[in-house]
Amino acid sequence: MAYDTSSGQLAVIHHAESIHRFVIDGGMIPCVVKSIKIVKHWPQAVAFGQVSARGPELWTFGQEDGVIIRGHTILNMKDDAIIFDDIAQGVALFKMAGSERVKIFEVPHKERRSRNVAFHDGTSTIISGSDHGNVYAFDRHMGDVIDMIYVGVKDWVQSILTIEASGVPLLFVGQLGENVGKTEIQMWEKVNVKSTTNKISSKSVWEDSR
Repeated sequence: MAYDTSSGQLAVIHHAESIHRFVIDGGMIPCVVKSIKIVKHWPQAVAFGQVSARGPELWTFGQEDGVIIRGHTILNMKDDAIIFDDIAQGVALFKMAGSERVKIFEVPHKERRSRNVAFHDGTSTIISGSDHGNVYAFDRHMGDVIDMIYVGVKDWVQSILTIEASGVPLLFVGQLGENVGKTEIQMWEKVNVKSTTNKISSKSVWEDSR
């Protein structure tokens, strides 16, 4: 799902090739604006784009394009960037203008499982889950792993969410797999710590906030 606060519109997709667009009225009741079905599209993600005379654009991303089998998808209109969970490799970074693939951020894996992806610090950092209990943070421009979080169990980390609350970067992590029903949502906070080298005085790392 995706929600556009400026227009009060809600977009909903499901994997049966259908895309639904609603407007939320004053009574918080969704009213259908349009519903369409795109054959062999199988939408995996949806997002609102730039606002035109007819309202906000609506972007949907199908399961595959012949090259990438997609999972979760995030886009940032301001920085002209889209990231896809490419379940065969890692995270694929594209430019929206011209659909140019910029880089692949490889995530180690044993099985082809979908993972949520996210931007952090604007779009300077890319974050991805994994199938083995790690969350990876990549430098978008260099492609290097700049941080790695172990959630405490070697299991499928599918769900991640990045937000900023009162100026503090937060990362929420959820897992799936054999421990379903026994897991908790973990919250990690980004903090500054003193560096062990003389090159810089401090660096930012993720710290468990439980």
